[in-house]
Amino acid sequence: MEKRNIIYSPFSSITFDYKHCFLCGGLLTDSNVSDEHVFPKWLLHKYDLWNQRLCLFNETLIPYKNLTIPCCNDCNGVYLSKLENDIKSAIEHGYKSFMELDEITIFKWMTKLFYGLLFKDLSLSVDRANPQKGHLMEPEMLSKFKIVHVFLQSVKPKVKFTGNVFSLFVFNVHTNPKNDNKLDFFFSDDLLRLQLAIQVGDTGIICCIGEDGIIKESLDNYLKPFYSIKIHPIQFREIIGRVFYKKYILQVPPAYIFVNSEDECSIVSMLSSFTGKYFADIKQKELAYFIYKQLKPLGFTEEDIYHTKLDAVTSYLTNHYGNVHLIDQYGNVISDVTIKHNGYKGDLFPPKNNKPNN
Repeated sequence: MEKRNIIYSPFSSITFDYKHCFLCGGLLTDSNVSDEHVFPKWLLHKYDLWNQRLCLFNETLIPYKNLTIPCCNDCNGVYLSKLENDIKSAIEHGYKSFMELDEITIFKWMTKLFYGLLFKDLSLSVDRANPQKGHLMEPEMLSKFKIVHVFLQSVKPKVKFTGNVFSLFVFNVHTNPKNDNKLDFFFSDDLLRLQLAIQVGDTGIICCIGEDGIIKESLDNYLKPFYSIKIHPIQFREIIGRVFYKKYILQVPPAYIFVNSEDECSIVSMLSSFTGKYFADIKQKELAYFIYKQLKPLGFTEEDIYHTKLDAVTSYLTNHYGNVHLIDQYGNVISDVTIKHNGYKGDLFPPKNNKPNN
């Protein structure tokens, strides 16, 4: 039966258990319960992720196959199923097909991944041996994530946005030349700042949630050349670091108004600065650390990314002439093609001994 209250909020009562649907809050019974995989089964199969482990917010390593959350049959089989099928079809046909999806569909899928991991975090106790200590996050912190769940409920047609509530970046990424699917998947999230990124095959996606599109607007000039070329996975990870850092220095939190009628909920967003300054000043050492966190799994060190004496960041996006750094799937520099980058600001070209490779 459809609920009269359109917006369900588990944060008001801290309901992160396995007796209620994570999406609508409905009580689960033997006849209507199902498990929703945070990362869908088709993706786990395609990239051989079943037994690979992901690090949660509390630094618990958990196999991807165990990342399931409680869901009712209606939410799973109707709303989420359609969303997953749209994403699956696009990804299986590659980047060009994926770009035919509307941004709202991609945003909903990314929000589902984010909230699914958030739910898993919040459903765990601080100390499994002493569950009475409470949840991983105190109630004050939980309010920060309420809006993410509201956004996710837009998979149902009765919840709508009146403006842009996210920044979305999609890139065409080189796949591994060894044709090994396991090497064409990458996931990174920043739980506290509501952002995440994923590479699935030749498609790289970055999503910032709840900032009214200001992150993309502020970076569009810098990132514009990279939308029209195929980038190396190392370049994609550098872009993740730059986007995540931009959200980190955002000084003005957005505000939202929920306009409810009997049949619909509209989300009105507002983001304004009294001073006109939305971002703190960039600090090169901080930026370098955000990039390093994305490149660390590939064997990079902090010294590879940040040059202390110069207070400068090594970049794999532009070379020392200010041109876009074109790299093929093998990590070789394509030197006979020149694309001038108007946003070049003197970032360091990577040292020769730190050549990209797969």
